[in-house]
Amino acid sequence: MSRCKNIIEKFTIPDDIKALITEEFGKEFTGQLFTVFGKDADDITSAWFEQIGMYCEGTRGWCTALEKTADIIGCRELFEYYKALPWYDSDEFDGQLYTIIKGYHLFD
Repeated sequence: MSRCKNIIEKFTIPDDIKALITEEFGKEFTGQLFTVFGKDADDITSAWFEQIGMYCEGTRGWCTALEKTADIIGCRELFEYYKALPWYDSDEFDGQLYTIIKGYHLFD
């Protein structure tokens, strides 16, 4: 009987990159998402942000908002790191980024 070894490692954003995802970054990124997806400031709600997390991660709009945010905040290395990830890790990155920003309670 052969035994299978678990060869899949769970992706985690490295601490040095995670440190760049500040509350300021979260506010700017959220604003960029609203702009990219055509929402007005009056439409900003936690429910809308929940929808962004479910339907927009990994889209071109998400990537555009991430790049603009990195340039505005001055942490281009975050975006360069993101762009160098294989697709399956960038999907994990998106989910973890969303969770970190959600933890700032920007819409409560």
